[in-house]
Amino acid sequence: MDALTSRIGRAIMRELATNGPLTSTELMAALEIQHRQTLTRTLYPLEALGVVTADLPAEERFGRSARYSLVPDQVRHQLRELEDYLLGTEITPPTDA
Repeated sequence: MDALTSRIGRAIMRELATNGPLTSTELMAALEIQHRQTLTRTLYPLEALGVVTADLPAEERFGRSARYSLVPDQVRHQLRELEDYLLGTEITPPTDA
């Protein structure tokens, strides 16, 4: 859930919503991120949450560029879970990726 609400996570989702699908290199350039680890530290948890998908399975990405897309329905679902928790209508905190 941290990836969903972080500044970088929000920027990744916005960029994918407006210009996706994009590779990680394209995301880094668009967001002016210098280090791949800075991107992947947030991108991979977003993928684990289901709000971002890649066109290649993780095991096939070595040496190849996956294209990432936003899954708007899953973003809405995750944000509803967070809202329910914050407003006290749900006891269990949303899951982290």
